[in-house]
Amino acid sequence: MFNSLTNRSGVNKFKKLRMLIMVCTCIFVFISASGCGKTNEPKDLSELMKLDKQTFVKEMGNPTTVLRDDQEEFRYVYDSGISIVGDRDTITTISLENANVTKDKPKTYKLCGVMLDSSFTNNVQRLNTPDVMLKRNDTGMAIYLRADNSVLILMTRPGGDEVTSVSIVPYTTISSLMTLNADTFLTDMVSNINSDNSLNIKITEITSSDTIYTVSSNLKLYADNNNKKVHSIQLNGPSIYNIFKFKVGDSIDSVQREMGMGNSTNHLPDTNERVITFLNEDKTQELVFNVNETTNKINKIEYNLKG
Repeated sequence: MFNSLTNRSGVNKFKKLRMLIMVCTCIFVFISASGCGKTNEPKDLSELMKLDKQTFVKEMGNPTTVLRDDQEEFRYVYDSGISIVGDRDTITTISLENANVTKDKPKTYKLCGVMLDSSFTNNVQRLNTPDVMLKRNDTGMAIYLRADNSVLILMTRPGGDEVTSVSIVPYTTISSLMTLNADTFLTDMVSNINSDNSLNIKITEITSSDTIYTVSSNLKLYADNNNKKVHSIQLNGPSIYNIFKFKVGDSIDSVQREMGMGNSTNHLPDTNERVITFLNEDKTQELVFNVNETTNKINKIEYNLKG
């Protein structure tokens, strides 16, 4: 009887000890998840875009390399892969690049949710359809226009799906590096515009006179079925593309400063159309700006070949 009681007591103590260990383990896991997990979460650098140069350095530490720092521009590079460019004290460009990462430095940052070496395909699916999707020399590039008119760019390594570079740059920077001026498409053939198959141009409709192509969600090209040349270009909403440097969302004042008032007509309440007609290479062409009279912002742009 005594041995039986002793054994039961030992079993009970063992059960209590096991329960205590389980409770302690749960507490440790909870603390790790709520505390250490936050510490290990990669920092998203897009949150730092609004900082000035001095505050950024205070937050991230001194750069590894200073490429330039004067009254006109600064260029800083960090061994974690970060690089920033700015005009005087304002940050205009921020990047994460594998080329700037030292071998022994952990990759602990992301930009708009994108980390280096993460899947390009998965990121594109998460961010939705890019404004421009390019593939050149077996290298993928996805370009997104952001609400603040800056541009997010993702790039892969040749032949791979891993992101090797992710950047936020000013619109003026990307537009100077690639053809985003849709006005250059007028009178050209779509086959020439997309001769290297780098643009995602799709036929969306064929009528008795025209073939209508979609270049991006809000850019359409109308090509004559006979000579195959583009005779009308339409920007129907926010787009990374521009027509004569003007974009949907710009103020009509910028158009007036560059090209004059044009003829004004009203078709809908609170909406005004400005039509500017001119000769270009002996061909009559017209620009049509659909303008919100309340905000003075451009809703839509058409560029047409007349006659």
